[in-house]
This record gives sequence, structure tokens and C-alpha cells, in this order.
Amino acid sequence: MASQHERQENLLQDCVNSLKTWKELIETHLEGAEQATELSELETVVKDYCLVSFNASKSSEACREVLDYFHEESNNHDVDELYNTRLGSKTQTFGGNYQQEGIWKEVYMGVTDRDVEEVERTSQEDATEYEEMGDSIFYSNVFTPPVDPISKMVIQEPYKSRKCGHVYDYKFILQYIKDVKNRAKCPYIGCSNGKITVEELVKDNETKSKIENYQRNTNTESD
Repeated sequence: MASQHERQENLLQDCVNSLKTWKELIETHLEGAEQATELSELETVVKDYCLVSFNASKSSEACREVLDYFHEESNNHDVDELYNTRLGSKTQTFGGNYQQEGIWKEVYMGVTDRDVEEVERTSQEDATEYEEMGDSIFYSNVFTPPVDPISKMVIQEPYKSRKCGHVYDYKFILQYIKDVKNRAKCPYIGCSNGKITVEELVKDNETKSKIENYQRNTNTESD
């Protein structure tokens, strides 16, 4: 039979899977202002679950310490009192950096903590090999062309917002601003730029160069 901690983790994972499905439906069936509104609501719910997960982790840690305590010693301590004492000793507080939380990464980037651990392990094993790579090979294997948040396609003409620094494909961000007018906000999830204008967009030559370099190397390798 699954433990309470395991049931809690399974329930939370079911909720995360529902959030991921919600995000996919928004991106598939909505667009423009309607999509932006729904994504904003999704962001609020994801943040709530990040806090739930953070507090649940502290609670689970306190429970494990109580179990370890009773496994190691024979005494008549009150379980509730001991748990509350252990939980109270967890002084860490939520810093508000939602993008670093596991739930946020899984919903918006499709990355789990297990994936991160595997990447870190592989990166350490391959560190020497990467150091020997030339610049062109480095770009073709490491650099990933950015995807436009509106069209969901690889950006061809990158323009950057001077306010928040996010990059868009020029023709799609222009059309988006035109469609929703003064209600346009940065379409990247979690961005605080609540009003994006044409005047704040500047051509991103650095990203443009990286994309072109990546495409040249990719075409060369395929030939």
C-alpha cells in the first residue's frame, strides 16, 4: 500500500498533468487576446501549485524526521507535538522565484527534476568532449533556435523588447500588437511586461547571427 507521502506525490503529479493538458489546449485552440487571458489564468494556478509543493516538501521532511526519531529511540513523546516542532524548525521561506520550481518547469518547459539530474550527470561526463569542440560545432549541438511564443515556429526575424528582453519573430509580434491594440502584453508566460508596444522593439542582431550560424551548420551536416 502506498504511503501518505507517495499518495500526496501521486495526487500532485495528477494535478501537474492536468495543468500541462490545459496549457496544450490553450496553445492549440486559442489565439490573440483570448489566449493571453487564458494563459494568465493558468499562470496564477501554476503559482498556487508551486506554493503547495513547496509547503508539502517541508511537511514531508518533518514527517520523515519524526519517523526516524521513533525508529532510533524508545520514548513516549507526543507525535503531534514532535511533528509541529520539527515543522517549525523548517525556516526556509518561498522566495517567489516560481521559474525555478519543479512544477513550473514541468508545465512550461516539459522538464522534470529527474530530467535535470540526468542532464547534469551527462554534462559532467561529457565536459571534456565539449571543451574540444570548435565554435561552429558548439552552435550546432548546443544552441537551440528560439521559438516564437505566438506562432510556435522557429524565429526567423528576431526582435527584442527593450523592457523585458524577450525575443519575438517580428511579423508575428507586430500582428499581435495590431490585433489586441492597447491590451497587448508580452506573450511569454510569467513576464511582468503588461503593455508591449512597437516602439520598444529593437532588432536582435546577436540572436539573428546565432540562428543563421545554426542553420548553416545544420545544412552542412545534412549534406
